[in-house]
Amino acid sequence: AYGTATRSIPAALRAHVTRRDHHCRFAGCRARIDEIHHIVFFSHGGPTTHDNLIGLCWFHHHLVHEGGWTLTGNPATTIHGHGPDGRHWTTSPPDG
Repeated sequence: AYGTATRSIPAALRAHVTRRDHHCRFAGCRARIDEIHHIVFFSHGGPTTHDNLIGLCWFHHHLVHEGGWTLTGNPATTIHGHGPDGRHWTTSPPDG
């Protein structure tokens, strides 16, 4: 855990998130993890810790930032996605 001092994801923390998530955590997506996303944005005080980070593919990472999607939850249990059109989904981390 690196707290709020840095937005950058150190290699060891990136490896941890990638091992935990296996693939993009956006519901229904099984693409490789290209980017690590702060659930609570770093600019809004979100820490750079494993419990505030999830792995996303490039497309879904940009969809969250530019497409109006909001993600909430704990990556070790359940992530909730809320779309600008009212859609909602939940996803759990993959087993093992």
